[in-house]
Amino acid sequence: MFSYPSSLVRFGCCLMCTVIGNNASANSDIHYRGILQHQSATHDQMFSIPATSTVYAGLQSLHDLEATYEGNGLRIKGGNYWVVDHQHTAYAQTSRIQEFSYENNWKDIDWSAGKRVHAWGVGYGFRPLDLIQRERRLELTPHALDGIPSVTLETFGPSDVYGLVWFNRATVSVRSFTSSANEFVVRYTKHAANRDIYALAHATERKNFSLGAGYTALFGERWELHGSALATNNTERWLRAADAPLLATRDPFTVRRDTPVAQYALGGVMTLDSGINLIAEAWYDGEAYSAAEWDTLQTIVKTQRTLFGQGPSTTVIDGNLLWNARALQAPNLRQYNLFARLSYSDPQVSPACDLLFTPEDRGIVAGLNVDYTFNRYTKGSLSMRYFGGASDSIYAQLPSRFIVLAGIETTLRMK
Repeated sequence: MFSYPSSLVRFGCCLMCTVIGNNASANSDIHYRGILQHQSATHDQMFSIPATSTVYAGLQSLHDLEATYEGNGLRIKGGNYWVVDHQHTAYAQTSRIQEFSYENNWKDIDWSAGKRVHAWGVGYGFRPLDLIQRERRLELTPHALDGIPSVTLETFGPSDVYGLVWFNRATVSVRSFTSSANEFVVRYTKHAANRDIYALAHATERKNFSLGAGYTALFGERWELHGSALATNNTERWLRAADAPLLATRDPFTVRRDTPVAQYALGGVMTLDSGINLIAEAWYDGEAYSAAEWDTLQTIVKTQRTLFGQGPSTTVIDGNLLWNARALQAPNLRQYNLFARLSYSDPQVSPACDLLFTPEDRGIVAGLNVDYTFNRYTKGSLSMRYFGGASDSIYAQLPSRFIVLAGIETTLRMK
């Protein structure tokens, strides 16, 4: 539960570090982002949120206030985050330290220790190699990742980078569940004039192993091609327990270790002198629900919905429908995905449109966005996203059919 005093203390500590640490060798800033968002709510679709719930409904405002300090080997980032539901006069707030780490070097080795964010890999919509903290990269209002406890060692050659990362996700929910195993990743990057090569190996104390590789290549000044693949001997996912009753009295979803899976992505970028940029990508995510798993869950949901007014408590049915919505939290809802994004870059106005298509069930997600830069510190945005496609597709059965938002963000640099 949110504690107002302790929340302010955590954010205040970060803010003090930002202000007091402002010296010639440090970089610090305070960043604010405010979003006014309207999200439609449907109660007659397969995965609609129950009518008794206020989730996803109506007009909301989201506010992020973050402070960052970098200097003398330290990196500290913390924020205060609050959401106001204007339709239901609800209010929620939290404050947390997202990163707190120290870095230095010893001989030819750069090292860091503490709570850090780890993002790695190639691609725009999906990055198979980004396995430490996989982002939901196509979210309309993405939030900054929380760091995880880790120790990183890196050594740099003329064109090579070797890295070793130890981390433990014991206190952070990643991939929609909490893991407490020690994990190790060995990473390698080779840079050349017109290409980069990536490779990694991953192991956990629960005997999960992964191997991956990636590649980017430039062809002249206009074309770029990228691809990556990851193979894992065991993956861990939230799945509904096979022996769970139709109407469970406690969360029926459990972490299940699965057979080997693969993830791979291929894409290209075309950039024109006029500022037009086109991205096209295709990817497969073996960790996403298979067609058979979706069919099983849909059958359960349909049966649960027929029980309204037939005897079982409405509260119990609603609770089970909310538990089923956990399946919608995965980075990819379908295993096969096609994605395209067309954008135009301008110093002041930058419009973009994108389309995600899932060929397995013919679902679509379409988006429009316009960024407007007021000055070097402040910019605004207008965005819209639509979920639809074939009537039986997963995206057409989501709790919301569209999201519309307006946002503004500004940064105060203290150096």
